[in-house]
Amino acid sequence: MASSAAAVAESIASQIKIPPQPEILRVAKQEAAKEFPNLLAIAKAVRKDLSLSAGVLTIVNSPQLALPTKIASIAQAVSYLGLEPMISLIATVELRRAFRQVAGLSMERFWDTATDEARHAASISRTLGIGKAEEMYTAGLFHDCGIPLLAQRFPDYKAVLQEANAAERFTQVEERVYQTNHAVVGYYLARAWNLPPDICEAVLHHDDIEEILGCETRKRGALASTIAILKLATHVNDLYRRRPEPSWQKVRELVLDCLGITEFQCEEITAELIATQASYN
Repeated sequence: MASSAAAVAESIASQIKIPPQPEILRVAKQEAAKEFPNLLAIAKAVRKDLSLSAGVLTIVNSPQLALPTKIASIAQAVSYLGLEPMISLIATVELRRAFRQVAGLSMERFWDTATDEARHAASISRTLGIGKAEEMYTAGLFHDCGIPLLAQRFPDYKAVLQEANAAERFTQVEERVYQTNHAVVGYYLARAWNLPPDICEAVLHHDDIEEILGCETRKRGALASTIAILKLATHVNDLYRRRPEPSWQKVRELVLDCLGITEFQCEEITAELIATQASYN
């Protein structure tokens, strides 16, 4: 986006109603900001919410994160993962709870897609040794979080979404109609919830693949790696669900180059993830 268009997109996005930061995230962030954070205090706060506790433990013990030990309690999870990864996982559970129903959008389908892409992103991260699997899981779940926000704001968004899904550049369709896009809106939500800056930036730029991965000074950075992993995760899910993916061929070489893998390695990773996805769907 040109700078003037970006300013307009941000202005409109800032006017869209963002769900308030969940109280548990506020408490966790407040504790994390202390010189000597009390991990047990955070664990105790999470344990008060049985649904949240169960959701966090389910993610922590998932095959995609592949931790070397079984995590039996929230206290153990906080101690093992550390504060920032734990806060990110809490946010993923809270995000699903914030968008249970949205008029004009099948949230069951949306969350099926988001969860599968989050799982793939975590698995790719672990397989390639790039980044942290739990943070990639969070980025995978959050990168499209602006979609339900736009659906809540604009009654005709379902039709725009269908057009965007068939376009080479998803966000360009949204910008033409609304002068903003789900990446910008999602960034506002991620920032309002105080997610780690790297995840916020990945949400904002996940559709800017050519701009980020094609820039020699940026393509080896953490943001580029995260965006490349998200794109590969989306590609795998689209293949599994037999959805059209008009942008993949255009950016494939950039993604593979950024991740340092060959076409053959990409096919191996893709085949393994599709087989795994078939086993739990």
